[in-house]
Amino acid sequence: MNGPGTDLPALVALGDAATRDPAVAGRKAANLARLAAAGLPVPSGVVVTAGACARILEACGLGPDPTPEEVAACPIPGDLRDQLERALASFGEAPLAVRSSGMAEDLAGASYAGQYETVLGVRGADAVADALRRCLTSAFSGRVTAYRAATREAGAAPMAVLVQPLVDADVAGVAFGLPEPAVRAIVARADGIPLCAVETIRMLVAEGRLERVDGAYRPVGDLGELAAPETLRSLIASRLDALDPADRSLLQDASVLGQSFTLGGLAAVTGQPEPTLEPRLRGLVRRELLELEADPRSPERGHYAFVQALIREVAYGTLAKRDRRTRHLAVARHLEASGDDEVAGALAEHYLEAHRASAEGAEAEAVAAQARIALRGAAERAAALGAHDPAIAFIEKALGVTSDPSEQAGLLQRGADSAEAAGRYGAAEGYARRAIAVHEATGDRLAAARATARLASVLVSAGQIEPAIAAIEAALATRCRRAPRRRLRRRSRRSSRAPSSGPTRTRARSSPPTARSRSPNGSTSTRSSPKRWSTRRPP
Repeated sequence: MNGPGTDLPALVALGDAATRDPAVAGRKAANLARLAAAGLPVPSGVVVTAGACARILEACGLGPDPTPEEVAACPIPGDLRDQLERALASFGEAPLAVRSSGMAEDLAGASYAGQYETVLGVRGADAVADALRRCLTSAFSGRVTAYRAATREAGAAPMAVLVQPLVDADVAGVAFGLPEPAVRAIVARADGIPLCAVETIRMLVAEGRLERVDGAYRPVGDLGELAAPETLRSLIASRLDALDPADRSLLQDASVLGQSFTLGGLAAVTGQPEPTLEPRLRGLVRRELLELEADPRSPERGHYAFVQALIREVAYGTLAKRDRRTRHLAVARHLEASGDDEVAGALAEHYLEAHRASAEGAEAEAVAAQARIALRGAAERAAALGAHDPAIAFIEKALGVTSDPSEQAGLLQRGADSAEAAGRYGAAEGYARRAIAVHEATGDRLAAARATARLASVLVSAGQIEPAIAAIEAALATRCRRAPRRRLRRRSRRSSRAPSSGPTRTRARSSPPTARSRSPNGSTSTRSSPKRWSTRRPP
């Protein structure tokens, strides 16, 4: 990691002219220094130069490509720590942000976005020294090594580290005066892209959903779910249009799999072998449309992911409905073939999306049947694991593709069970009452009585004893009324099969049974059993 600037001071202020040189302060700090020099409001800071960082590794006797564990064990020299302590005094008690500033960052072909470490809320010289070491260690992590390989860079680039007072804000300078719920909605939609937050504010103002009052923005009603601004969608769509058609199609296929995906899953959707797909995926990593998780500690190691959720949304939005259906069904069959119970939820979602993309009629109903089976299975698995909230979500989705009343009632019963187990007694009561209504609409009063008894159980769990007693009494009354009626119907059916006169009824009862026997020649004859009693008069 040795590089330029090893003969410069260990620390430089962000406002110094030397900091504008990326070879001294790294590109991130150098760009901020240039903005400050242009008169823009940039928080003050101090930079541990690339030369100082290189000397830390040299003092530990480390070579040009050490392991992360070796760097993490490397101490910060005492003289550098003392300089840090003096420099930090000017920041007072403010929490600090300690950030990487690599020489390879913020380039047109390699931004290194999110690759290096950033430590927030740091206080005191000792904590800053630890954070400095973490930033240096991240330069040699498996994630960064994979990124360098994807961008075809040789060796670790020199790194500086920037220390600044922490600005505690989600969207600083973008939406002054917005209430916390509105800020959370905008931050969630931005997905880490500052430009997205700015464009979302502009979109909401243009739509009349935000208004400016006394220099601050105020929402007009509930903002609800926010869509991505069309300006950003257009920008991303332009990037995708510039791709080779085969690469653009590959991104569309990947978008069906979700925000992250495996090479095997993509091979199942495209029908192409993994060795053919891998170099193309690495090309999309270099274009910063995808990223590869290479951290050996991550459970998703080897997975690819879209750099931003909005890129996936735009790629997916360019697929025709029939293409979406075909691809979702391909993924569902791939998941089924894996035989892994862990993917029950994903399997259900792909069948559901295939149904949504299907044309009305027999095609949609066939996929709906598969979706119902998968959703019920996912709900059962979630409930068995004690994850009752996801189970309820799967049940609600299954209800959306179920028209048969008996199936609806069964799903509602499962919903009541999971909601009660989760302590959501209001929701459980609602499911039980809906099940009662379905049974009553079909005329199945006995099933309605059973559902009423289930409602009573829910009410007892909720502490509503009097309503529970009333529900139980109603269920018992229905069953008691049903039993005599069933007996009367059986009697009436027996009576209706015979004439009304007494002797004839007796003859019907006393008709001798018959039996079939086979003669030696193979023919079949019928004989009567002996009469035991009869009221028939002789002629």
